[in-house]
Amino acid sequence: FQINDLSELSEFKQTCEIRKLCKNDRKLFNKHLKLCKSGVKKLFYSGMSEKNWLDMLQSGTEVFLLFKNGKPVSRCCIERIDDNTLEAADIRTAKKYRRNGYSKQLVSHVTRLILTEGKKATCRTTADNTPMLKVIDSVGFKFDYGDFMPIELTKLTADVFDIYKEWSVKSYAEHLKKSGEVKKGTEYAESKADEGWKHEKTGN
Repeated sequence: FQINDLSELSEFKQTCEIRKLCKNDRKLFNKHLKLCKSGVKKLFYSGMSEKNWLDMLQSGTEVFLLFKNGKPVSRCCIERIDDNTLEAADIRTAKKYRRNGYSKQLVSHVTRLILTEGKKATCRTTADNTPMLKVIDSVGFKFDYGDFMPIELTKLTADVFDIYKEWSVKSYAEHLKKSGEVKKGTEYAESKADEGWKHEKTGN
C-alpha cells in the first residue's frame, strides 16, 4: 500500500506525545516491548540487546514511540526500501491501549515525515489483519491496480472486503486513465470490479 503525496494523507489530531528515539533510548524501547508482552512472558522478557539496537539504527531504521501518560504504548518505524521509497513499518500498540486511535495518530505522523522528505510512503500488512487494514485505509494508503492479494478473499470479513473493493475500483479507474481509456472511467471500473470481486468471493 502506498501514498505518493501529502494531499492524499488523512491527518489526525495529535493528543499524545510522539518521540523519535536515538541510540541512548534502548531501555525506553525495551520498556515498550515489555509492555506489549503478556502474562509470564512479560516477567522474563529481557528485551533487545544493545548490539541489535545499534545495528538496527545504523541500518537506517528510524524508531518512533507514542506515549500515553508517560508510557510508551505504541510504536512505528521508518525503513528504507530504496532511494525514493520509505516504509511505515513494525506498527504495534500494546493490547491494553488498543482501540484508542493511537496507531492512526502515529502512522499519520510518520507518513507525513516521509512525504515531507519528498519520498513515496509505503506500508505492508496481510489481508486478514483487520485492525491494521482499517488504520491503513483511514490514513489514506491505497494499493495499485494489479497488486498481489495475500489471502483468499473468502476469508475476509465483510467490512474489510468492502475496503478492498473500494481500493480496487479507485486503482483500476486510475489505471484506465493512465492507459488513455478515460471514457470508460469510474463507472466502468465499478462494473468490472463487481464482476471480478463476485467471482473472487464466490468462485462463480
